[in-house]
Amino acid sequence: MDVDAIVANLAERDRWKARLGALQKELRGLRTQRTRLEGQLQRLARELKRLETMSSDLVRTAPRNTSGEAGGHGSVSPFRAIR
Repeated sequence: MDVDAIVANLAERDRWKARLGALQKELRGLRTQRTRLEGQLQRLARELKRLETMSSDLVRTAPRNTSGEAGGHGSVSPFRAIR
């Protein structure tokens, strides 16, 4: 093996090491981002569950207007009017 071939092999090795370092850095960034997004998803899931419970409780405990709106002339609705 001549000196030029050795130098070329060393340069190629250095390029591959640099590529590997860049890919490892990007992988660490993606893992960090994934962890952060998983936390956000868990918070959203808890909030959705809380809202589901709240809405179920509201529907269950809301008084029903059996005569309908406008003095008995409107449609009967299980929803409470917000004014």
